[in-house]
Amino acid sequence: MNPVDVIRVVVEKLTNSSPTDAAMHDVLFVIRIPRIIAAILVGGALSLSGAVYQGVFKNLLVSPDLLGVSSGACVGAATSVEIPLGILTGLIGAPFYAWLLWKQRTGVG
Repeated sequence: MNPVDVIRVVVEKLTNSSPTDAAMHDVLFVIRIPRIIAAILVGGALSLSGAVYQGVFKNLLVSPDLLGVSSGACVGAATSVEIPLGILTGLIGAPFYAWLLWKQRTGVG
């Protein structure tokens, strides 16, 4: 898709006219725009988490390794490859596993 096609498809969508090329319409509105929105949201979340780390630890060079976020991400990625719905498992499992380790180490609870 070249920029002229993108503009044409967007104008057709805005004017409520029937799309001349349904495949380009589907590619733009079903695949590309959701990916662009997801990339913007993920980038914003990563920058926000980096700013929070810098604020909490008062260190401008703080790394995600400090709290084990990188290790949790690796566990989630490996789980998602091996088990269906692995992303959900990683999102729930990594903090739960970290909590269990903290509980065991401190003897709380």
